[in-house]
Amino acid sequence: HTHTHSHIRTGKLQEARTLCSAVLQQHSQEPIPSELVEQFRKLLHNIDERCRQVTSAHTTRQRELIVERKERQDCEDAIIRTLQRRNIVVSTTPIFKNLNVLCPAKLYLDANRRLHWPILFLYPDVGHTDYLADCSEDVLLRDVATTLYAWDREPAPWDVQRTYNAMSVEFYVPIPGQSPSSNTPETTVLLQFDRSLSHTLRYLCSKGYQIPVIPVFYVRLQCSTS
Repeated sequence: HTHTHSHIRTGKLQEARTLCSAVLQQHSQEPIPSELVEQFRKLLHNIDERCRQVTSAHTTRQRELIVERKERQDCEDAIIRTLQRRNIVVSTTPIFKNLNVLCPAKLYLDANRRLHWPILFLYPDVGHTDYLADCSEDVLLRDVATTLYAWDREPAPWDVQRTYNAMSVEFYVPIPGQSPSSNTPETTVLLQFDRSLSHTLRYLCSKGYQIPVIPVFYVRLQCSTS
C-alpha cells in the first residue's frame, strides 16, 4: 500500500496500477482482509481516473499544438504571399527559421494586412548599433529617424551630445557586387527620407539586394565620407 502511494506521488501511475492489480489478483487465490481489498479497489479506481485525466489532458494539449502550428504556418504563409505581392525578396530561407533566436521582435502582419518590420541600425563611424522593434511598412524613413532619435529616448552613451539626430543623419545600404568572382564594385545606395519603408525595401530589391529578415540600415552623419 505504501509503495503504491509512493508511485502515485511520483507520477508513476502505471506502476501503481500494476501493484494494485497484483494485490487484487492475489486476493482471488488467498484471503486478504476485506478492508484492505476495499482500499486497493478504491485506489485502483482513483488511479484509473487519474490515468484518464492525464490521457485527456495530453490529448487536449496535442490538439492545441496542432492548431497552434497550423495558425503559425498560416500566418507565415500570409506574410510570404504579402512579400511576394510587394516584390520584396527576403534573403534567409526559410525566412522564419531561428527568428526568435536572432531577436525578440519579428516581421508580422497586422489586422489591416500591413507588414511590420524590426530594423537594425549600424554606425560604422563609431562601431555601435541601434534597434527599432516595430516599424510599419507605410512609415516614412523621416519618421523612422524621428522615432530613433526622439528626445524622450535616452541618448546613447557614445552620443550624449546627440550629434546623431533626425536632422543630421542619413541612412544607406551597401550592396555587394552581383558575383563574388566579378570585379563589380560595391554600390552604396543612399536611402530617401521621404520614401516609405516598403518603397525603400522594394527599391533595394530592384537593385539586386535581398532584404535580411531584420533589415539593416547603415547610419552616418551627412558630412561623413564613410
